[in-house]
Amino acid sequence: MVARALNLMGLELGQPLLEATPDNPHGYWENTFFVQVNAELLQTLRCDPDGFAPPEQLLQLPKLYERVVVENHRREQIRQFIRDGFSSSVWGWKDPRTVLTFGVWQRLLTEFGYSDIRPVVVVRHPETAMRSLIRARAGHGRRSHPERRTGGHGRQPVAGIQPNPVGPLSGTTG
Repeated sequence: MVARALNLMGLELGQPLLEATPDNPHGYWENTFFVQVNAELLQTLRCDPDGFAPPEQLLQLPKLYERVVVENHRREQIRQFIRDGFSSSVWGWKDPRTVLTFGVWQRLLTEFGYSDIRPVVVVRHPETAMRSLIRARAGHGRRSHPERRTGGHGRQPVAGIQPNPVGPLSGTTG
């Protein structure tokens, strides 16, 4: 609802957006490209692409942001998508998982020359948030199908975003 309201006030959300579902017939107003990149970032950070992880693991994510290496070809794809996908200087995306990946996005957007980065954080009542998560996990929500979760690419390995081989993200070189 908030993303759509901001969109109606002039915030560009880009295309394509996730499709509406029976649970949300008006749509999610989430750009599939950003949904895919967030899934990749979460996998890189050793989390479920939907953002599920034990609380103690999620609380450690900010310490790991600097260790995430976005390969040059993927960085350029992101930069190009933003450049080609938005004609206004007022643009953004909605993906609740961005709260878990914001540090990486802030670094990337700053590297791309953006300095006026303004996240909008919407807090939902815990009960409604839990019901939504339960529906999604039960196969009734937007992220219940791989093609919706990752913009049609299924649960593929991370392509172009890799952890730096330091500390808990060791193993894959970047």
